[in-house]
This record gives sequence, structure tokens and C-alpha cells, in this order.
Amino acid sequence: MGWTFFKSDGSALTSIGTTADIATTVTVTDNESTNENNVLTFVAGADADGGNVGLESDGNLHYNPSTGLLTSTGFAGALTGNVTGNASGTAATVTGGTQAAITAAANLVTVGTIGTGVWQGTVVAAAYLPDAAVDAQGVVELAVASEVTTGTSATLAVTPDGLAGSVYGERVIQMVVVDFATALTTGDGKFYFHVPSTLNGFDIVDVHAEVISAPAGSTIIIQLHNLTATADILTTLLTIDASETGSDTAAAAAVISGSEDDLTTNDVIRVDIDQIGSSTAGSGLIVTLICRLP
Repeated sequence: MGWTFFKSDGSALTSIGTTADIATTVTVTDNESTNENNVLTFVAGADADGGNVGLESDGNLHYNPSTGLLTSTGFAGALTGNVTGNASGTAATVTGGTQAAITAAANLVTVGTIGTGVWQGTVVAAAYLPDAAVDAQGVVELAVASEVTTGTSATLAVTPDGLAGSVYGERVIQMVVVDFATALTTGDGKFYFHVPSTLNGFDIVDVHAEVISAPAGSTIIIQLHNLTATADILTTLLTIDASETGSDTAAAAAVISGSEDDLTTNDVIRVDIDQIGSSTAGSGLIVTLICRLP
């Protein structure tokens, strides 16, 4: 008795080989949510020509449908498209790309030159920048007015404000109000001073009076008056005590009005003598004004 075998199309199978027919397709199931690590298959022996080859897998290469993560121990070759999320591990040199925003970078050992752009964020510590020198750019500290006045630093930088507030920014007006051998007399307008344009905007910051011969019996009293503004400049008058020749030793120091201390081009400043002593008048009067930009 013989056996007859039929194919799926109903035709008779004429021969039976020793190897099963090779499948050219497989059935694939859609899995988009199962939280499991599924290994990926690949062709054995790096065969890129096709044909009847074996399939292999590696547990280090897998895909999780629930998380959408493809996991392996490493990748090689060019990477195109956008990368999102966090990258960790050891990074090699990044070249040829523009980074819109690197929000944080720790432990940068070597950084090359920043060619263009604007540095933003935390100020770079001075320890990481070179010191400035006469022939080199770098970090420099700005001098305050007192340091400019001292004038001994070789490393501090002078600013316009520091210079203006130092003795090098001061202007001195000295007026011989009464001749040296002439006794003082009281009265307004003993001397007039015209303010030039070079003193415009300056403030009177200090005043001093000196006589050649000291008064006896009582003090010398002096007022400064801005004739143009019709205002007295001193709220506490300038005095020279009896038997003294300078106002720097007076019991009461002169006080300059904060609202009348400024000078304007073409102002006329008047010197008034209100008291000259009692038993003996002082003689020869020099009044000095020190002015500085505010």
C-alpha cells in the first residue's frame, strides 16, 4: 500500500526532501506596553548578503515596550537627529556642533578659547584669570579715592570718580583779601572772586582763613557770600580765635551749606569780614577754598 501527500494548494507532493521548507515570513505580534526587556535578534556572522542564515541574540541588547528604551552596552557610528533626556557617563570631545543651552557642567578640566558670544551667569573668579600688567590684559582692582590720594599702588586702576574724589581732583582758590601789612576792617565785599567755566559743577568742600598778625581780645569772623545766587555759603562762620593766626585751630569749625556749596560758571563769590578782633585787629588776610567734583 502506498501513501500520497498533498500540498496546501491540493496538488500532490511528488517528493519529500530531507530538510523542511525554509520560511520566508514570520508572524509578528504588536506589543507596545508590556514592561519587559525583549532581546533583539540579529544575523549570525555579520552576513549582509541575505540568504539562509541563522539568527542570534544577546541579553545586553534589548528593548522595553513599556518605557520605549533601547538598551545596550555601547553605540558606535554617527548619531543624527535630536537627543533628549539626560546623558551620563564619560563624555568624549564634542566637535562641530552648536549647543543652544548647556545648563550645567561639572569638573571641566580643560576649556579652550571662547571665540564669540556673551558670557552670562556667575562671574568668573579672579583666581582663574591673569593679573593685569602695564603690557598685559587681566584682572585689576579699582582704587577708591583715598588710595588714589596715597598714590603708592602699582597695581590698582584709577577711575574718573576715584580721581575726582582724591586730592588730584581738587581745585584750590586762594584769595589775598587784605594786604599782609594792613589791619583788617569790617564790611562786606572785601574781596570778589569770579568763577570760571573750569570750576563749573565743583563743590566747595573746605575753607580756611589765615592772618599774618593775630587778633587780640576777640575772634575774627568771616562770611562767604554767593553774590550771583544772593545766598550765604557758610552756616557756621569762618573764625580765627584771639592770639591765633589760622582758622584750623578755631574753637568752632566753619560749616559749609549743603545747598549753597556748588559753583556755577560766572558766579561771583564775595568775602565779608564781620569781626576783626577787639583790642587789636588782625592784619593781612588770606582765604582759601578747596573745591572738588561731587
